Amino acid sequence: MALNGSQEADPSQFYDWGKMSLTITNRCNLVCKMCSIILEDKHTLPEELALHAADFAERRGFNEIEIGGGEPTLVKYFWKLAERICAIDGIFPKVVTNGLKHTPEMADRFAALPNLHVQVSIDGLDDNHDRIRGAAGALKRSEESLHALADRGVSLSVNTVVQRSNYHELEEVYERFKSLPLVFHAFSLIEGRDHAEGEYIRPEDGPDLMRVLRAVRARADADGRDVILSDELLKAYELRVQYPHFLMHPGFNCSVVRKGLLISHDGYAIPCQHYFWDKSEKRSLREHTLDEIVDSPEVLGELQQAIGLNGCYGCSTMCYNWDEEFREKVMSPTGRHKARRSWAVGKEYVKENYPGVAQAYRQVKRLIPNER
Repeated sequence: MALNGSQEADPSQFYDWGKMSLTITNRCNLVCKMCSIILEDKHTLPEELALHAADFAERRGFNEIEIGGGEPTLVKYFWKLAERICAIDGIFPKVVTNGLKHTPEMADRFAALPNLHVQVSIDGLDDNHDRIRGAAGALKRSEESLHALADRGVSLSVNTVVQRSNYHELEEVYERFKSLPLVFHAFSLIEGRDHAEGEYIRPEDGPDLMRVLRAVRARADADGRDVILSDELLKAYELRVQYPHFLMHPGFNCSVVRKGLLISHDGYAIPCQHYFWDKSEKRSLREHTLDEIVDSPEVLGELQQAIGLNGCYGCSTMCYNWDEEFREKVMSPTGRHKARRSWAVGKEYVKENYPGVAQAYRQVKRLIPNER
């Protein structure tokens, strides 16, 4: 079935494909406190659609494919998909897993996949990790998986979601896993989710958080280890915590939608996780091939509108698809985005330091009729 649209665009001039994220399921064997999927109806992407996405990525020149979830190793066709992706020349294949159900036989299978990178999620020490992840013994099993994979020479990384209940122990988390041959240890700031309000890091905790993160960075520098805590990222985290509604992402000319593609567990192709893309028929892999979806004038027009002057306002959450072009726009804004950022920071500063003035402003604003 072909898609139709009124706006004309040249896909070859618009897209610069980089990373595909394949969320093959939102089923999981954990109930992590900061994860939104525990609230969703459960779906698994059909095998034929997952393999179609892998074929599309090979033909269209993607350089990275990430298989995630939920917990992707729960899916019956996981190994078939992983083998297909690892067979693509020039691709960086990555699996994001909690490592709970891994066995020695699974570690052998991971090791047999060429160029595969495995990232295991670790969110604290001992009982705290188990509490955050919602399962007794979770850390022990994940740690055993990491060591089994390391013993077999699998390329590894660890990701730790930084949140209120674990940030005080991040130095110890780093120390616990630094002896492993990790490619890197990432420290990702918790994203804004209403159900995880208790895990948000409060603005008043910001200085302490930054002290801890800089201490982790100093330890890693001294050890010659790689942690994902660059100066720019530390600054971004500091701003994100101090001003929760701070516009980290410029919607205008955002490069992410030209370079990335997310295939959802329920069978839709969306450009990013944060803009309000509708999961409609025009993005459904059950109705169209990926080529039909991304090349359709309707979808291209929607993307161009989203990153145009009157499109996406930008968002305050962190992004999984930062690259050099996007990083420059985020950390060194110009023009309209710079003005919007200054306005957002100003409002947050007034609310934090002069709450009476902020309240008076809101009251006056309510008296002014909206102009459409």
